Amino acid sequence: AAAHPQVVCHRGDLEAVETGDPRRTAASWYGVRLPRVRVDRVLQEDGEVVPVGEAALRCLHTPGHTPGSISVVWDTPHGRVLFAQDVHGPFHPDFGSDEDLWAASMRRLLALEADVLCEGHYGVFRGRDAVRAFLLDQLERQGYG
Repeated sequence: AAAHPQVVCHRGDLEAVETGDPRRTAASWYGVRLPRVRVDRVLQEDGEVVPVGEAALRCLHTPGHTPGSISVVWDTPHGRVLFAQDVHGPFHPDFGSDEDLWAASMRRLLALEADVLCEGHYGVFRGRDAVRAFLLDQLERQGYG
């Protein structure tokens, strides 16, 4: 039997995730209701490691889009994979967005020199140059270039 999937969330977004807050989760934007979710592990510190099978995923606190936004780094024998959601924003008071914190987070992601970026809206970018170009483009679009 498959194990219960674990829900991991940064403490900065815990209340919104657990309650399904329609404004803070943007569910109201899409006309959906999110159920309450039990978070199994609350990330308290930057850089906490979450084991997934044989992999060790490092969770970086990258606030900006929301107070508890995270990016996940997976260092493999073939290179560094970065999972980053909502790199482009959007930014809205309902989410608790902070564009200056976001810009600092994007610069931090640039410094990782990831070989692959898996971004939730724009897809997968392969190669350090492609990852860097995408992140720099997002910074420039928001006036931080």
